[in-house]
Parts: sequence; structure tokens; C-alpha cells
Amino acid sequence: MQALIKAFRKESKLGQWVIAPETIDPASGIARHGHPLFIGREMIEFMLKAPVTANAREILHEHQAKITYVPVQDVNTIRNINTPEEYAAM
Repeated sequence: MQALIKAFRKESKLGQWVIAPETIDPASGIARHGHPLFIGREMIEFMLKAPVTANAREILHEHQAKITYVPVQDVNTIRNINTPEEYAAM
């Protein structure tokens, strides 16, 4: 979290709108983007103005140049945790 906060403070001053963690998926060896995202007000404005049929992933992909990925060592950033059971297992 500290690395993401530091990056957000620095990169938002340089015009970036989003900070996202990036880690290597141990199963595939491929770099993957994860959570949490730090989203600045510029990106939030685009999200609020987007059609109701749009989703966050689509909006983020439209503004890929405004995203900075921060390398992290925590594979939990790419885990899907959607239920209390998955949370407890983590």
C-alpha cells in the first residue's frame, strides 16, 4: 500500500489518473494488473459520464496512457476474492 500511495502522490502531479499494482502471476509467469486501484478525480469524471452500459475495465482501457503500473511482490493483488469464504481462505 505504501508503494502505491507514494506512486499516486508522485504520478498524479505528472498527469497520471490511475495507479495500479502489477505482479507476476506464479501460475503463468505473466505480469498481471491487480487491486487496489488508486483513481484520481479525472478518471472518476469519465466514469460518471460513461454510458450506463459501460464498465470500469472498458473505461480504463480507453485511457490506458493515464495509468501507471507499480511493480509489487504481493500476489494477493491479483486474487479474486468475491465471497466471505474466499476472504477467510486468504
